[in-house]
Amino acid sequence: MGLGASVLFLVGALNAFLIVLAVMNAKPARRVLSMQKKWATSVLYMIQSKDKVKAKNLPCSSKTNLEDPKLKRKTLVFVRHGESVWNEVFNRGKGPGFLYRLVLSFFRELYQLTFEDSVMIDSPLSSVGEAQGKDLHQFMQQDKLGTVMYNLKRAEDIFHKIKSGDKDCKLVASNLRRSMATAAIGFSSRIGKTNEKIQIVPYLQEITRNVDAVSLAGKGEVQANLGGSLGGVDTEQLFDPRINTGSKPVSLTGSKRIELFAQWLFNQKEDIVVAAGHSLYFKSFLIMYLPKTFDHVCKKKKMRNSAVITFDIVQDASGSVMILPDSLTTLYLGYCK
Repeated sequence: MGLGASVLFLVGALNAFLIVLAVMNAKPARRVLSMQKKWATSVLYMIQSKDKVKAKNLPCSSKTNLEDPKLKRKTLVFVRHGESVWNEVFNRGKGPGFLYRLVLSFFRELYQLTFEDSVMIDSPLSSVGEAQGKDLHQFMQQDKLGTVMYNLKRAEDIFHKIKSGDKDCKLVASNLRRSMATAAIGFSSRIGKTNEKIQIVPYLQEITRNVDAVSLAGKGEVQANLGGSLGGVDTEQLFDPRINTGSKPVSLTGSKRIELFAQWLFNQKEDIVVAAGHSLYFKSFLIMYLPKTFDHVCKKKKMRNSAVITFDIVQDASGSVMILPDSLTTLYLGYCK
């Protein structure tokens, strides 16, 4: 069963369930019916969207003037989210276990719908994903980065600024729950020191048509429930959604969101921005802004779940942006094989 057929199967089964509940006039029915619109909107987005990075729209980083006296420079730290429930169902292969995972996810979805929630739309972390977030948290407790084989001194400087709660460092995440939860778990010690809020930046939303990348939070909002063991967390105390514009519209492509994020980045006062986000988005970002002649695994492979990389990125007075290739460093885990 292909991905499209699997989603259509889930939608059909969910609609049948909605009709039964509506006939019963049960209280959960009203919650489920309120989710029907979100499911319909998400499926419509999947059908209409062409969310991708178009090669013809890629900026030419070689035009960036590195000698510009007004050159702006920032350090970006990319943190990929832990495994999501969607990843758990669809990304572990299509062997005998796939049908079991698909059916199980259907019943989990039915249960969550009665609480006006979902495990497919804006898919939260799976139990494995939460464990990966905790592993990231343990990594952030280290005193030294003995595993870093390149730019060790620079990597340790960035690592300690994040860990210590340095005010020149800012935590941000996409408006999808899996990245928000990964940041909340992985950097919980820093947040405990600084009492800062993780800023929701909608331009980081994943590049895909799938319903798992449709955000449940509207403009200026934050999701009330992060899912899993974080379901009881007070998200309004943990996240700052003031610039959240809600889920991506059909017209806003991945390449445009990447450009908007770069523009936003160079308007921040902090020199280091730690961004929790998504594999296809990060891979596309690196392809867009690294020199085309620079050959690196990051252009071919996705980051591993909860992996952390860092690099410096510059912008000249004309607005041209480039990642400095010699600054690209892996802090934790790295890339998929």
